[in-house]
Amino acid sequence: MSKRKQRKNPQQTILKGEGAAASGKLPAKRDWWVNRMLAKLLGSHIIAQMGKLNNNLLQLAALFEWLLNIVKWSCKLILLYRAKEIAEPLLTLLLKWFSGE
Repeated sequence: MSKRKQRKNPQQTILKGEGAAASGKLPAKRDWWVNRMLAKLLGSHIIAQMGKLNNNLLQLAALFEWLLNIVKWSCKLILLYRAKEIAEPLLTLLLKWFSGE
């Protein structure tokens, strides 16, 4: 006979439908498997949300880069053609386009 102490199987202490904490066999804590499942669910939810956030930030950065390129090329055109008849209509067109009119 082995003198080693036998460990109880945690599944044996859990009563179906109420949990071990409700049966009085454990202190008022969640069961170990409930904690494990909650950690898995919460972890996967956080990873999914971070993936969505990362994707949205990349799209936002691409949009700002695109808008910056438009403004940069517009400024180059204005500097290239300093003539009032080209600069004014171009600026008004840009202002209308950015304001959404």
